[in-house]
Amino acid sequence: MPFVLRNRTTGEIRTSMMTNIYDLPYYGTNFWETREEAERELADMPAEWEVLEVAEERLKLFNVKLRNNPRLRLHLAPDGQPEAREASGTEAP
Repeated sequence: MPFVLRNRTTGEIRTSMMTNIYDLPYYGTNFWETREEAERELADMPAEWEVLEVAEERLKLFNVKLRNNPRLRLHLAPDGQPEAREASGTEAP
């Protein structure tokens, strides 16, 4: 199963602009195939971020919610459901 980074405080899932296998840019959820890879990335993040294992289907749902729109940020609601929210003016993509 893939691993993502989640902010414990806000519920935000890390997202960014990426390039797919066809060299086309898209906005989506950052993920890693192993916990070790995710933890290496986590080492450069603020302390409130953590590694979270998600099912492949859930990762696909995360990207559907983002609609390839870099103005959106992905959050996990308290009930565990993903929701996309418009970014505030102070957030970086």
